[in-house]
Parts: sequence; structure tokens; C-alpha cells
Amino acid sequence: MTDSAIYTSLLREKLAVIIRNVSSSDMPLLFDALDRAGARFTEVTMNTEGAERSISAMREKYDGRIYVGAGTVLTLGRLREALAAGAQYIVTPNTNPEVIRHCAERGILVIPGAMTPSEIAAATAHGATMIKLFPANSLGAGYLKELSGPFAGVKFFPVGGITLENIPDFLRAGAVGFGIGGSICNLGLISQGKFGEIEKAAVQYVQAAKAVI
Repeated sequence: MTDSAIYTSLLREKLAVIIRNVSSSDMPLLFDALDRAGARFTEVTMNTEGAERSISAMREKYDGRIYVGAGTVLTLGRLREALAAGAQYIVTPNTNPEVIRHCAERGILVIPGAMTPSEIAAATAHGATMIKLFPANSLGAGYLKELSGPFAGVKFFPVGGITLENIPDFLRAGAVGFGIGGSICNLGLISQGKFGEIEKAAVQYVQAAKAVI
């Protein structure tokens, strides 16, 4: 049984901020900006240097305010490392049965990446909480709408090329939330210390994801 508090909160917030290749030293300022913007879900990718250290530190500092998940979890080994670091939910770019089952058996919210009907069916059968439709923008909102027939009841979480402009289309097509990376966590802005700009972008996406369509 998936952690109901995290699951319910994600359905309400509809937005997870993907944090990739951000240094451990920049994480506190980035999280401060996201916190001020009202972003309540973050996903530190496991191919980010020092990911485990950042997950642990941010989980401790923001516990109760921001959920800290782990992304780009490709193997069971990396999953165990993410969970040991304190990751509260798991996101993958692919459909790995071992990773999905390990989470499902322990009540951990897991959002595996899937693109084809066969991948979606397999991920759901192994216990996926939601489906990360990836790469979403390449597939388009029309693709998601067409999936809603054979996969009625499956909760789709589009990731990849999501913008302020296409969020309404995906919401109308049935998306329950979105993963947003560089459009919020712009590495150029981070390197220049422009966390106020990061905050402004995050506010826009937080509001767009919750818009009534």
C-alpha cells in the first residue's frame, strides 16, 4: 500500500521539481527558493554528484515542508542507495520490474517511466503508483488522451518538455501532475546565484499545474 499522505499530497500539488546536476553547495539556496515559491515536491536525480548527501541534508532540513524524492533510479542498487539516503518517493526514466516491485512491496510511491502501451501495462502490473509518461512533449497531449481509453484509471504524470504553454493541454488530456526540470532549475541562473529568478519560475509552474481547466 503506497504511503497515502505522499500520494494524496502529490495529487493535490501536481508538480515535482526535477533537480539534476546541482552542486551540494547550491542545494540549500535552491530549496529555499522552491520553498518560498510553494513547490512541495522535489526529485534529486541519482546521477547528480553527491545525490545521496543532498537528499539526506534536504530531507532533514525541509522535513514536513518539502517532500524529497530520488529520480533517475535505474537499478535496484541505486534504489537501495536512494532509500538509505532518505528518499521519500522514487522516479525512474524506464520500466524496471525489480525497482517497481521493491517499492510497491514496501509502500513506497514509485513513478516509473513508460512510453508504449506495453510498458504502461507492465509498470502497472508490477505495482506502479503513477506512470511517468516520458518523453511527454515528443508524444504530445493527444497521445495521452488516446491512452485514457484502454488505460482508464491509470494516473499519468507527464515529464519531458513540459512548458507553461502545454500544461493546459496535458491537464485536459487527463494528466494528474507534471515533472519539471530545467524550466525551473535553470543551471545558468543557479551558477549566477539568481535564485530570485528560480523562485519566480517555480511560482508560475506551481500556479499553472493547479489551474482549473
